[in-house]
Amino acid sequence: MTSKVCVAAGAIAIMACRESSRRPGSSGQQNAAMKQTVDSTAVVLRGPTLVAFSPSATEAQIDSSEALATILDDYSFHLSQAADSLRALGVAVNERTTGPVVVIDASGDKRLLVPRPDLARIAYAFVAPHARDTIYYGVMASSDLVAAAHALLRKKP
Repeated sequence: MTSKVCVAAGAIAIMACRESSRRPGSSGQQNAAMKQTVDSTAVVLRGPTLVAFSPSATEAQIDSSEALATILDDYSFHLSQAADSLRALGVAVNERTTGPVVVIDASGDKRLLVPRPDLARIAYAFVAPHARDTIYYGVMASSDLVAAAHALLRKKP
């Protein structure tokens, strides 16, 4: 079951969408994709974790696109502003370029985390052992990242 919630905030109306779903089951597509994923993409969960996705871009691409430069700058600024607060809450921060990530929990169980590329170039996945993954799309303000971490910590399995 998947639900989406979109929120516009701030003077510029930065759009962030959230997708909450159950952990991936044993669907054939997900298992096939997981087998194709390289080990270097794995995130080992030792507790609540934020996996922050941003697009892979060359300097030439950034220089030629003011919109891309602004998105990446805002993403970097807000994530760096939130990082200390997130870590103080016990939430690890893991930055990745957009793409599938294998999440491995303490028992060795694996699941595939795949942000939807059609929704945004920026995604934030809050994952934790024995909890449903929650993915937010679009640049989020640092205060919204911290609020989302608080919500993750309140979740029950």
